[in-house]
Amino acid sequence: MSAKRTVNARKLAANRAELQGSVQIQALTGAHDRLAEPDGVLEYSMAFGFTKDGEDSLAVINLELQAEVSLRCQRSLQPFRQVTRSKSQVVLVADVAQAELMSEDYEPFACADIELNIEDLLTEELLLALPLVAIDPESEKFRSANDEQTNVGEQDQHPFAGLAALKKDLAAKQ
Repeated sequence: MSAKRTVNARKLAANRAELQGSVQIQALTGAHDRLAEPDGVLEYSMAFGFTKDGEDSLAVINLELQAEVSLRCQRSLQPFRQVTRSKSQVVLVADVAQAELMSEDYEPFACADIELNIEDLLTEELLLALPLVAIDPESEKFRSANDEQTNVGEQDQHPFAGLAALKKDLAAKQ
């Protein structure tokens, strides 16, 4: 299935449909600025349903996605690869007012009518799955080694050693 396809979410929810597929991350242009390189493949699975029985129920999607993305480490500024996984319950709402009425169990996604753009939904979910601050686990080893080197001389010196000596001198003069 192409990510640019638009689907009738209400009809899929009525049929309790499930969609699975994969999308090139390159096609999710809204996520490019958060990635070091927009390469790789995003795999997804969607199970459609309703929030409750009745006419006033909203379409809900149980969405799972997985992708190996290229991020830029905020410590070393070097690119690194990270596997990103996400599971969420997305409810399709018409506007912000309707989103505010939803329980915290659901993640609202604005969908003005019953037509859902799969690419937009996957882009938003990928963005939400990315870490706020990308840090390569390998840079932690680099940081620990640097910390050990800087702490070698600090064990002998205390930051207030000079103040303690001054305090002793003042006490001796009195």
